[in-house]
Order: sequence, then structure tokens, then C-alpha cells
Amino acid sequence: MRYINISSFIDKVAVNDSPQYKVKNSKISVFYITAN
Repeated sequence: MRYINISSFIDKVAVNDSPQYKVKNSKISVFYITAN
């Protein structure tokens, strides 16, 4: 799983090079911010 970018409320996640949108939760946000 690669995290491409984050909108204010939505995470754009690339799975097998296919963009999938998931509602952002605190764990994903923290992980993404930490990853960057």
C-alpha cells in the first residue's frame, strides 16, 4: 500500500496502481504524516 496524498477529509490510496478513496481516520493521518 502506498499513500499518495491526503485531502482534507479523504485519503487517496494506491492499491496495485489503482487509486482508491477511503475516509480518513486519525490512525491513517498519523501514519501518513509520520511517513513523510
